[in-house]
Amino acid sequence: MASKEDKRYEIARKRVEEKKKFYQHLTTYLTMSVFFVFINLFTSPGRWWFIFPVLGWGVGIVSQYFKVFGPPGFNTDGDWEERALQEELRKMGVPESELPQTTPEPNVAEAGDEPLELKELQKKYDERDLV
Repeated sequence: MASKEDKRYEIARKRVEEKKKFYQHLTTYLTMSVFFVFINLFTSPGRWWFIFPVLGWGVGIVSQYFKVFGPPGFNTDGDWEERALQEELRKMGVPESELPQTTPEPNVAEAGDEPLELKELQKKYDERDLV
């Protein structure tokens, strides 16, 4: 059975992979949209047919964005109010030492889970290790 850290790492890895796929898809969409515009201008400049594939594909891009990042402006975790309060206090010039201390809980953690620690990132590497 996999440990809790392994499960969290796997979830985080999948999230990063989904974000990577979104950015690749967005890059392809933007490139192809420009291509459609040029093809349209050279083949039939009087008719603007490029709008249909660009809009259709754009719906897919927006759908994938919501799936990966969620709707903009909507924070679904329960700790957003505390973070927003601390951000406002920082903007007002309250020193970091005077801010109320909270312990953020990871979104994927279940009650009683410890925070994920990646010990590999804490290790000090020598230049010879990086070859």
